[in-house]
Amino acid sequence: MVNIDSDDSFDEIKAAVADRGMEALRAGAELLQSEARALTPKDSGALAASLQVTVSGDEAAVHTDLPYAVKQHERLAFAHPNGQAKFLETALAASQSDIQAAIAEVLDLS
Repeated sequence: MVNIDSDDSFDEIKAAVADRGMEALRAGAELLQSEARALTPKDSGALAASLQVTVSGDEAAVHTDLPYAVKQHERLAFAHPNGQAKFLETALAASQSDIQAAIAEVLDLS
């Protein structure tokens, strides 16, 4: 919970709320990252290990900079003995309520 004192300036309050919001976004994105890593195709494990979380302003992203990541994610015809195509998309759909709960917990809305 964000503690607000009557002596706090508006800028201090605004900064505290913004910090908490970024923490909440990071919590949700890190949960998605973990779930996506479990579904990511694994040959060397580099793709799963490359999934990163970035939080900027009011947005969070789970991403990778590996050049073959999009192909592995989108090509449904690829045979993945360990993992699957659409690993991010599937993780997001399956974990949506858990992600919302993680965000709510940080914001103390649960």
